[in-house]
Amino acid sequence: RWSVDGTQIVFASTQRLSTDSHVWLMNSDGCERRQLTSGKGSEHLPRWLPDGGNNYVVFLRPRHALWLLEVETGEARLVIEEVNVDYVLLHD
Repeated sequence: RWSVDGTQIVFASTQRLSTDSHVWLMNSDGCERRQLTSGKGSEHLPRWLPDGGNNYVVFLRPRHALWLLEVETGEARLVIEEVNVDYVLLHD
């Protein structure tokens, strides 16, 4: 997903020989790629938080838990334990 200002892209990927997908960030020109999440389990559907600038991303973890990630610090916190995934996909 492109950031609102078009300078960054957030995405989920299974890079670095992992079977789990994690949230990554890179500049819009493809450089300065960095992994934002790690650990066991996969993260999916990262989205920029509306009105959060390039500061916050929301994403899903297993069992449809919605997490909020502060991009600069890498701190993530649980927001909602179960999310209606169909709603997230339809209101993209």
